[in-house]
Amino acid sequence: MPTSTLVGTGIRWLDELVGQLRAGENVLWSVDAGTYHELFVRAFLETALEKGSKAAYISFNHSPVTMKEKLGDLLDSPNFVLVDCFTDGKGLRDPIFTRFYDNARRDDLIRVERISEPATLDSFTTAMTEIAERRGVGSQYVFDSLTGMQHLWGDTTQAYRFFTYACPKLCDLKSAAYWILEKHAHPPSVCANAQHVAQIAINLDRSDRGHTLQVVKAEGRALNSEAEGPQPYEISGDQLRLVADSRRELVRLGKLIRSARLKRGMAQAELAELLGVTASAVSQVENGLIAPSLTNLFRVARELELNLAHVFNIKETPQDSVCILREKDRPRGPIAGSKRKPVHIERLLETETTADLDPMIVTVPAGGKLNKHFSPNKGVEFGLILAGTLEVAVADATRQLRQGDSIYLDKDIPSAWRNPADEEARLLWIALR
Repeated sequence: MPTSTLVGTGIRWLDELVGQLRAGENVLWSVDAGTYHELFVRAFLETALEKGSKAAYISFNHSPVTMKEKLGDLLDSPNFVLVDCFTDGKGLRDPIFTRFYDNARRDDLIRVERISEPATLDSFTTAMTEIAERRGVGSQYVFDSLTGMQHLWGDTTQAYRFFTYACPKLCDLKSAAYWILEKHAHPPSVCANAQHVAQIAINLDRSDRGHTLQVVKAEGRALNSEAEGPQPYEISGDQLRLVADSRRELVRLGKLIRSARLKRGMAQAELAELLGVTASAVSQVENGLIAPSLTNLFRVARELELNLAHVFNIKETPQDSVCILREKDRPRGPIAGSKRKPVHIERLLETETTADLDPMIVTVPAGGKLNKHFSPNKGVEFGLILAGTLEVAVADATRQLRQGDSIYLDKDIPSAWRNPADEEARLLWIALR
């Protein structure tokens, strides 16, 4: 079991906004419809499982069939369990919903725990206490949702009563938890009291101008002044990005390119001709309005002798800073999506380190397959095949990597990995946090 007191949200910029999520903290998410809170939840669960923690999703609003579609490969992890409070709750034991238990594979049933009397607060509390005790210290939870509890129990005070009972218990168990609360579905007094109990409170809002996230409470730490007020964020595919971060990085990159071009005494039209683009495109890049393609970025670096380490803001480690992690002490465990041929991740740095790098060794057994990317980081990444052969699906194409081959990714994220050979494959992977 991981020993770090820090718990990743799975989203670097969110970790920075809340001042790092810690074991034992309860996060209250007050969400508007259409704010994609499911992506925040998924990142949290993926990171927990990838670090070797146990995780549970308590569902009041959706059937196991729907949740299986939503959770996907998370259900393949031996450390994950779906707690089904819907089938015997809002689902009223309808045969359409109970059919899941009649037809499900054994592997699916192992990952699903059905609560027989979720409509009774005391019965549900007893069942959740047993689950928490079995899963032990350091497990992580998602309760979806306090609003669903209120609808099932027909009384706002009962949902709040369970919340005020469970939060201190999970805190003592060093278990971080996400609690989803739908805005405008609860009296203001209940929302205010719930925020008082939670260690962290986050609001997700949606308007014609886009989506915003605001950290309204982060107990025990002073929030960065830049984190005050609503923070616009955007969704690209299934990725969440802070708008301010994206804009700042584009402006910074544009300034670096412009400075390097002027240093060489080169006009925008000359650089455009070398890259095979228009002078207008170069101007937009230099003004931080658009990003160059990865191919053109490498061409710019070559033609202008631009230091890519500077471009990607890679910091040098101080000479007197030494961190040694012995092989026997490295955290290693299976990750979601591996099923009967588990893919393993072996972390090469302590989980509580603040380093900008996240290095790991990924071991894929013969015939093993992972229908996702194994790294929670969404930035620059580099890999080197140490042994064997791997196929990686990225940017709508499948590429084969053999021993000694390396791969560099800027913004594209692999959607699948497969070992087609009869021998184990090992991959050294380094991601920028």
